[in-house]
Amino acid sequence: MWARILNNPLIQKKKCLREELLNDFDFEEVHYHLFHSRYGQYSDEDRVDFMQAVEEAYKHLDERIKGWRASENPLRTCIEESFGIESKQERKFIFTLNQDLFVERVFHYKPAGVQAFKGDIYEIDSQIKKTDFVKLPEEKSLEELENDINSYKGPTYIKLHGSYGWISGTGANQLVIGMNKKEDIEKEPLLKAYYNFFEEVIASTKKILVIGYGFGDTHINRVLYNGIEKSNLKLYIVNPTLPKFLKTIFHTQAPRIKLGNGTPSDPPADPYKFWGSVSGYFPYTLNEIFPHGVSDGSILRELKLALQNG
Repeated sequence: MWARILNNPLIQKKKCLREELLNDFDFEEVHYHLFHSRYGQYSDEDRVDFMQAVEEAYKHLDERIKGWRASENPLRTCIEESFGIESKQERKFIFTLNQDLFVERVFHYKPAGVQAFKGDIYEIDSQIKKTDFVKLPEEKSLEELENDINSYKGPTYIKLHGSYGWISGTGANQLVIGMNKKEDIEKEPLLKAYYNFFEEVIASTKKILVIGYGFGDTHINRVLYNGIEKSNLKLYIVNPTLPKFLKTIFHTQAPRIKLGNGTPSDPPADPYKFWGSVSGYFPYTLNEIFPHGVSDGSILRELKLALQNG
Protein backbone atom coordinates (compact mmCIF):
# COMPACT_ATOMS: atom_id res chain seq x y z
CA MET A 1 0.00 0.00 0.00
CA TRP A 2 2.79 2.42 0.91
CA ALA A 3 4.45 2.17 -2.51
CA ARG A 4 1.13 2.44 -4.36
CA ILE A 5 0.28 5.61 -2.43
CA LEU A 6 3.76 7.11 -2.91
CA ASN A 7 3.66 6.47 -6.66
CA ASN A 8 0.32 8.21 -7.11
CA PRO A 9 0.66 11.42 -9.21
CA LEU A 10 -1.32 13.33 -6.55
CA ILE A 11 1.45 12.56 -4.06
CA GLN A 12 4.31 13.14 -6.46
CA LYS A 13 3.17 16.67 -7.25
CA LYS A 14 3.09 17.58 -3.54
CA LYS A 15 6.56 17.82 -2.03
CA CYS A 16 5.27 17.78 1.55
CA LEU A 17 3.27 14.57 1.00
CA ARG A 18 6.08 12.83 -0.84
CA GLU A 19 8.58 13.71 1.91
CA GLU A 20 6.20 12.48 4.63
CA LEU A 21 5.93 9.10 2.96
CA LEU A 22 9.66 8.86 2.28
CA ASN A 23 10.33 9.54 5.95
CA ASP A 24 7.72 7.11 7.27
CA PHE A 25 6.94 3.74 5.68
CA ASP A 26 3.71 3.39 7.67
CA PHE A 27 1.06 5.27 5.68
CA GLU A 28 -1.24 5.18 8.72
CA GLU A 29 1.26 7.26 10.70
CA VAL A 30 1.50 9.66 7.76
CA HIS A 31 -2.30 9.95 7.90
CA TYR A 32 -2.05 10.85 11.59
CA HIS A 33 0.56 13.53 10.91
CA LEU A 34 -1.58 15.07 8.16
CA PHE A 35 -4.78 15.22 10.18
CA HIS A 36 -3.41 15.91 13.66
CA SER A 37 -0.36 18.11 13.13
CA ARG A 38 -0.12 20.96 15.61
CA TYR A 39 1.87 23.18 13.30
CA GLY A 40 -0.64 23.73 10.49
CA GLN A 41 1.82 22.87 7.72
CA TYR A 42 -0.75 20.84 5.76
CA SER A 43 -3.70 22.24 3.87
CA ASP A 44 -7.14 20.74 3.36
CA GLU A 45 -6.11 20.13 -0.25
CA ASP A 46 -3.11 18.09 0.97
CA ARG A 47 -5.42 15.92 3.07
CA VAL A 48 -7.92 15.46 0.23
CA ASP A 49 -5.13 14.46 -2.16
CA PHE A 50 -3.69 11.99 0.33
CA MET A 51 -7.07 10.34 0.97
CA GLN A 52 -7.71 10.17 -2.77
CA ALA A 53 -4.38 8.37 -3.21
CA VAL A 54 -5.35 5.95 -0.42
CA GLU A 55 -8.72 5.24 -2.04
CA GLU A 56 -7.05 4.62 -5.41
CA ALA A 57 -4.63 2.19 -3.73
CA TYR A 58 -7.61 0.23 -2.38
CA LYS A 59 -9.24 0.34 -5.80
CA HIS A 60 -6.08 -1.15 -7.32
CA LEU A 61 -6.17 -3.90 -4.67
CA ASP A 62 -9.78 -4.61 -5.61
CA GLU A 63 -8.77 -4.87 -9.28
CA ARG A 64 -6.31 -7.61 -8.32
CA ILE A 65 -8.94 -9.44 -6.27
CA LYS A 66 -11.37 -9.40 -9.19
CA GLY A 67 -9.44 -11.94 -11.21
CA TRP A 68 -8.87 -14.41 -8.39
CA ARG A 69 -10.21 -17.91 -8.99
CA ALA A 70 -10.67 -20.10 -5.96
CA SER A 71 -12.93 -23.00 -6.83
CA GLU A 72 -10.23 -25.63 -6.24
CA ASN A 73 -8.02 -23.66 -3.88
CA PRO A 74 -7.60 -25.11 -0.33
CA LEU A 75 -7.73 -21.54 1.04
CA ARG A 76 -11.36 -21.32 -0.09
CA THR A 77 -12.18 -24.59 1.64
CA CYS A 78 -10.51 -23.41 4.84
CA ILE A 79 -12.47 -20.14 4.82
CA GLU A 80 -15.70 -22.05 4.20
CA GLU A 81 -14.90 -24.33 7.15
CA SER A 82 -14.08 -21.32 9.35
CA PHE A 83 -17.36 -19.68 8.38
CA GLY A 84 -19.35 -22.86 8.82
CA ILE A 85 -20.64 -22.31 5.28
CA GLU A 86 -20.69 -26.01 4.49
CA SER A 87 -21.31 -27.52 7.91
CA LYS A 88 -24.16 -25.18 8.97
CA GLN A 89 -23.31 -26.08 12.56
CA GLU A 90 -22.25 -23.75 15.36
CA ARG A 91 -21.98 -20.06 14.64
CA LYS A 92 -18.42 -19.02 13.89
CA PHE A 93 -16.83 -15.60 13.68
CA ILE A 94 -14.14 -13.96 11.62
CA PHE A 95 -13.07 -10.54 12.87
CA THR A 96 -10.91 -8.73 10.37
CA LEU A 97 -8.94 -5.51 10.16
CA ASN A 98 -8.73 -5.89 6.39
CA GLN A 99 -10.74 -3.44 4.34
CA ASP A 100 -10.76 -5.10 0.91
CA LEU A 101 -13.72 -6.83 -0.78
CA PHE A 102 -12.17 -10.29 -1.10
CA VAL A 103 -14.79 -12.14 0.96
CA GLU A 104 -17.67 -10.17 -0.53
CA ARG A 105 -16.55 -10.95 -4.07
CA VAL A 106 -15.48 -14.59 -3.67
CA PHE A 107 -18.30 -15.70 -1.36
CA HIS A 108 -21.04 -13.23 -2.38
CA TYR A 109 -21.07 -12.18 1.25
CA LYS A 110 -22.90 -9.26 2.88
CA PRO A 111 -21.55 -8.24 6.32
CA ALA A 112 -24.02 -7.94 9.20
CA GLY A 113 -25.70 -4.56 9.61
CA VAL A 114 -24.79 -3.32 6.13
CA GLN A 115 -26.87 -3.08 2.98
CA ALA A 116 -25.81 -5.10 -0.03
CA PHE A 117 -23.65 -3.37 -2.62
CA LYS A 118 -25.50 -2.06 -5.62
CA GLY A 119 -24.88 -3.26 -9.15
CA ASP A 120 -23.09 -6.53 -9.86
CA ILE A 121 -20.32 -6.15 -7.25
CA TYR A 122 -20.85 -9.77 -6.14
CA GLU A 123 -19.71 -11.04 -9.51
CA ILE A 124 -15.96 -11.62 -9.30
CA ASP A 125 -15.14 -9.76 -12.54
CA SER A 126 -17.40 -6.77 -12.00
CA GLN A 127 -16.12 -3.22 -11.77
CA ILE A 128 -17.10 -1.35 -8.60
CA LYS A 129 -18.17 2.24 -9.17
CA LYS A 130 -18.74 5.10 -6.73
CA THR A 131 -22.47 4.68 -7.29
CA ASP A 132 -22.17 1.10 -5.99
CA PHE A 133 -20.75 2.21 -2.64
CA VAL A 134 -22.83 1.48 0.46
CA LYS A 135 -23.87 4.20 2.89
CA LEU A 136 -23.73 3.04 6.49
CA PRO A 137 -26.93 3.28 8.55
CA GLU A 138 -27.48 6.57 10.36
CA GLU A 139 -31.03 6.23 11.56
CA LYS A 140 -30.55 3.13 13.72
CA SER A 141 -29.59 3.33 17.39
CA LEU A 142 -26.55 1.51 18.75
CA GLU A 143 -28.87 -0.99 20.45
CA GLU A 144 -30.69 -1.70 17.15
CA LEU A 145 -27.38 -2.24 15.34
CA GLU A 146 -26.14 -4.58 18.07
CA ASN A 147 -29.39 -6.55 17.81
CA ASP A 148 -28.95 -6.79 14.02
CA ILE A 149 -25.47 -8.25 14.49
CA ASN A 150 -26.49 -10.67 17.26
CA SER A 151 -29.46 -11.96 15.27
CA TYR A 152 -27.59 -12.21 11.97
CA LYS A 153 -28.03 -15.64 10.40
CA GLY A 154 -25.14 -17.40 8.77
CA PRO A 155 -21.37 -16.78 8.72
CA THR A 156 -20.34 -13.69 10.68
CA TYR A 157 -17.55 -11.64 9.13
CA ILE A 158 -16.95 -8.44 11.08
CA LYS A 159 -14.90 -5.64 9.48
CA LEU A 160 -13.77 -3.81 12.61
CA HIS A 161 -12.00 -1.03 10.70
CA GLY A 162 -14.62 -0.44 8.04
CA SER A 163 -14.27 -1.20 4.37
CA TYR A 164 -13.43 0.06 0.94
CA GLY A 165 -16.76 0.86 -0.66
CA TRP A 166 -18.42 2.01 2.59
CA ILE A 167 -19.54 5.60 3.03
CA SER A 168 -20.05 7.12 6.47
CA GLY A 169 -22.91 9.40 7.44
CA THR A 170 -20.66 12.38 6.70
CA GLY A 171 -20.14 11.21 3.12
CA ALA A 172 -16.48 10.23 3.66
CA ASN A 173 -14.98 6.83 2.91
CA GLN A 174 -15.35 4.71 6.04
CA LEU A 175 -11.80 3.40 6.28
CA VAL A 176 -10.44 3.49 9.82
CA ILE A 177 -6.75 4.26 9.42
CA GLY A 178 -4.23 6.29 11.35
CA MET A 179 -3.28 6.33 15.02
CA ASN A 180 -6.67 7.33 16.48
CA LYS A 181 -8.62 4.26 15.39
CA LYS A 182 -10.61 3.80 18.61
CA GLU A 183 -11.79 7.41 18.50
CA ASP A 184 -12.81 7.02 14.86
CA ILE A 185 -14.70 3.81 15.66
CA GLU A 186 -16.64 5.61 18.39
CA LYS A 187 -17.87 8.17 15.82
CA GLU A 188 -19.46 5.57 13.52
CA PRO A 189 -22.43 3.72 15.10
CA LEU A 190 -22.01 0.51 13.08
CA LEU A 191 -18.29 0.24 13.83
CA LYS A 192 -18.95 0.92 17.50
CA ALA A 193 -21.53 -1.90 17.48
CA TYR A 194 -18.97 -4.15 15.76
CA TYR A 195 -16.37 -3.34 18.39
CA ASN A 196 -18.80 -4.01 21.25
CA PHE A 197 -19.65 -7.37 19.66
CA PHE A 198 -15.93 -8.16 19.32
CA GLU A 199 -15.46 -7.46 23.04
CA GLU A 200 -18.44 -9.64 23.94
CA VAL A 201 -17.32 -12.62 21.85
CA ILE A 202 -13.64 -12.53 22.88
CA ALA A 203 -14.52 -12.22 26.59
CA SER A 204 -16.01 -15.73 26.49
CA THR A 205 -13.76 -17.35 23.87
CA LYS A 206 -11.19 -20.02 24.77
CA LYS A 207 -8.99 -19.83 21.67
CA ILE A 208 -8.51 -17.62 18.63
CA LEU A 209 -6.55 -18.01 15.42
CA VAL A 210 -4.78 -14.74 14.61
CA ILE A 211 -3.60 -14.45 11.00
CA GLY A 212 -1.23 -11.72 9.85
CA TYR A 213 -1.96 -9.25 12.65
CA GLY A 214 1.11 -7.38 13.88
CA PHE A 215 -0.35 -6.53 17.34
CA GLY A 216 0.13 -2.81 16.81
CA ASP A 217 -3.40 -1.60 17.63
CA THR A 218 -3.91 -0.92 21.33
CA HIS A 219 -7.72 -1.08 21.15
CA ILE A 220 -7.55 -4.59 19.62
CA ASN A 221 -4.83 -5.74 22.03
CA ARG A 222 -6.91 -4.57 24.99
CA VAL A 223 -9.82 -6.80 23.93
CA LEU A 224 -7.49 -9.78 23.47
CA TYR A 225 -5.84 -9.21 26.84
CA ASN A 226 -9.25 -8.93 28.49
CA GLY A 227 -10.07 -12.35 27.01
CA ILE A 228 -6.80 -13.72 28.40
CA GLU A 229 -7.72 -12.51 31.88
CA LYS A 230 -11.41 -13.45 31.82
CA SER A 231 -11.47 -16.79 30.00
CA ASN A 232 -7.81 -17.82 29.71
CA LEU A 233 -7.90 -17.07 25.98
CA LYS A 234 -5.23 -18.90 23.97
CA LEU A 235 -3.66 -17.26 20.93
CA TYR A 236 -2.66 -19.30 17.88
CA ILE A 237 -0.64 -17.06 15.60
CA VAL A 238 0.02 -17.33 11.88
CA ASN A 239 2.66 -14.75 11.01
CA PRO A 240 5.88 -15.06 8.95
CA THR A 241 7.60 -12.71 11.42
CA LEU A 242 10.17 -14.47 13.58
CA PRO A 243 8.65 -15.07 17.04
CA LYS A 244 11.47 -13.24 18.84
CA PHE A 245 10.50 -10.04 17.00
CA LEU A 246 6.81 -10.46 17.72
CA LYS A 247 7.60 -11.12 21.38
CA THR A 248 9.35 -7.74 21.47
CA ILE A 249 6.19 -6.13 20.05
CA PHE A 250 4.08 -7.82 22.76
CA HIS A 251 6.36 -6.45 25.46
CA THR A 252 6.33 -2.98 23.87
CA GLN A 253 2.56 -2.90 23.46
CA ALA A 254 1.56 -4.32 26.85
CA PRO A 255 2.24 -1.08 28.83
CA ARG A 256 -0.12 0.74 26.45
CA ILE A 257 -2.99 -1.60 27.37
CA LYS A 258 -4.69 0.02 30.34
CA LEU A 259 -6.84 -2.23 32.51
CA GLY A 260 -9.99 -1.25 34.36
CA ASN A 261 -11.71 1.59 32.51
CA GLY A 262 -8.78 2.06 30.17
CA THR A 263 -7.81 5.47 31.57
CA PRO A 264 -4.15 6.56 31.68
CA SER A 265 -4.08 6.14 35.47
CA ASP A 266 -5.21 2.50 35.31
CA PRO A 267 -2.56 -0.24 35.65
CA PRO A 268 -1.01 -1.64 32.46
CA ALA A 269 -1.18 -5.19 31.15
CA ASP A 270 1.42 -7.73 32.16
CA PRO A 271 3.71 -8.29 29.13
CA TYR A 272 4.65 -11.79 30.31
CA LYS A 273 1.01 -12.80 30.66
CA PHE A 274 0.27 -11.30 27.24
CA TRP A 275 3.04 -13.25 25.48
CA GLY A 276 2.36 -16.27 27.68
CA SER A 277 -1.08 -16.65 26.09
CA VAL A 278 0.53 -17.76 22.81
CA SER A 279 -0.26 -21.49 22.55
CA GLY A 280 0.74 -22.00 18.93
CA TYR A 281 2.99 -20.15 16.49
CA PHE A 282 3.16 -20.78 12.74
CA PRO A 283 5.80 -18.60 11.02
CA TYR A 284 4.51 -19.17 7.49
CA THR A 285 2.89 -17.23 4.68
CA LEU A 286 -0.54 -18.24 3.39
CA ASN A 287 1.14 -19.46 0.18
CA GLU A 288 3.17 -21.88 2.30
CA ILE A 289 0.14 -23.06 4.25
CA PHE A 290 -2.01 -23.39 1.12
CA PRO A 291 0.39 -24.43 -1.67
CA HIS A 292 -1.15 -24.54 -5.12
CA GLY A 293 -2.50 -27.95 -6.04
CA VAL A 294 -2.20 -29.38 -2.50
CA SER A 295 -5.51 -29.85 -0.71
CA ASP A 296 -4.20 -30.75 2.74
CA GLY A 297 -0.53 -29.85 3.17
CA SER A 298 1.62 -30.72 6.17
CA ILE A 299 1.57 -27.19 7.64
CA LEU A 300 -2.21 -26.99 7.38
CA ARG A 301 -2.53 -30.36 9.11
CA GLU A 302 -0.21 -29.16 11.88
CA LEU A 303 -2.29 -26.02 12.31
CA LYS A 304 -5.60 -27.90 12.44
CA LEU A 305 -4.19 -30.40 14.95
CA ALA A 306 -2.98 -27.60 17.24
CA LEU A 307 -6.42 -25.96 17.22
CA GLN A 308 -8.23 -29.24 17.83
CA ASN A 309 -6.00 -30.19 20.77
CA GLY A 310 -5.72 -26.71 22.29
